[in-house]
Amino acid sequence: MAVPTTTLSDRYDCDNSNQAFPITFVYLDSGNIAVQLYDSSVGTFETLVEDTGYTLANDTVTTVAVYDTEYDIIIQLDPDLTQLTDWVNNDKFTSDSWENAVDKLTLISKMLQDQIDRCVRGPDGDASLDWQLTDGAVGRAGNYLRFNPITGAIETVGVLEAGVTVSTFAETFLDDTSAAAFRSTTETAEDNIEKGYMNLGMTAMGTVSVPTFTGDVEVNGTLVSFSTESGTNWAGIGASSDVWVYATSNGTVLYSTAAPAWDLAKGGWYNSTSRAVAGIRKDSGNAYRYKHFLPKEQSARIVFEETIEIGDWDMDANPSASVTHELAMANIKNMSGIVRPDNDADRSPLGIHTSATNGDAQVWPTTIAATAITLQRRTSGQFDASGYSTTSYNRGWITIRHEVL
Repeated sequence: MAVPTTTLSDRYDCDNSNQAFPITFVYLDSGNIAVQLYDSSVGTFETLVEDTGYTLANDTVTTVAVYDTEYDIIIQLDPDLTQLTDWVNNDKFTSDSWENAVDKLTLISKMLQDQIDRCVRGPDGDASLDWQLTDGAVGRAGNYLRFNPITGAIETVGVLEAGVTVSTFAETFLDDTSAAAFRSTTETAEDNIEKGYMNLGMTAMGTVSVPTFTGDVEVNGTLVSFSTESGTNWAGIGASSDVWVYATSNGTVLYSTAAPAWDLAKGGWYNSTSRAVAGIRKDSGNAYRYKHFLPKEQSARIVFEETIEIGDWDMDANPSASVTHELAMANIKNMSGIVRPDNDADRSPLGIHTSATNGDAQVWPTTIAATAITLQRRTSGQFDASGYSTTSYNRGWITIRHEVL
């Protein structure tokens, strides 16, 4: 046998059907063959074992299993690095024994050349490259591998080359000693660029009497962070008041009834050096009822919305209901609402009406007073019925839009 080609592997795409894969290169016996299964979905190789994962006959590898299209079969020349032919002095030997020994050495050379081709190596004739590391394992530990800047030889060094130019931007985080410090540096750099940056959260209404905050706010060009900050001056705010939430440069939250103004240079709503970030309502019980975060741009007016439950209303027995609110009546700009039946199967919007004797509305608001809204339903109308008579049941909701600035 001769070794006329340099081919030393075959690769086949699996198709969820074929199990037979021919060998196109020269080999001596099954011990010269390695069969691998490549999984392209995860990029891993698995070596198949002869008679367990595949069989070899008639120059064909036949897999035991059928593999789908995400797999490849790779048949590789892999002879053992041995020479087992023994020639005895003055004894006869056949040409086949000589040729097999030479063929095996040639196959080993092909395999080694393939491995060399997949290694990092210098160009032919470059005598300046010395690939041998002079440091032992202890000397290499914890160091960097580099090419000597003068000779080009490989060596290990303990520190990076001096004289590397570091930009002003890079200097801001190269001295950070932890991931948290790095994150703080990068977030600060980014947030200070964007005027008006705000990533702020408030606790849910009704669960606490004093609102608390978490997050980050840009104030006067500095990123201020809050962590469960309850704020100051809440006790000094009178009941039933619209309240502005201010973030201060020293990292505290300040509550005030003083309204802010848009500061174009700072890119936010400010009162002196404190930035207004939200508006809330301190109710008659000294808790807060709603929260609205302010926009990051100037607005002609700032209008908030509050949704109030209508509460218990037996519409069959009572033609009207009074819904309490705590808003300044002069600020109320619009109102809408819906009512629901006892079975909660649908919703009906409030209509526009001026009296109980004319028009088409079935239920409507008649007056909006300083502390309450009166709702009226039509006599003998849609809601004057047993399907709207359940008590201890919220009959619907009213949404009020009110101007605060």
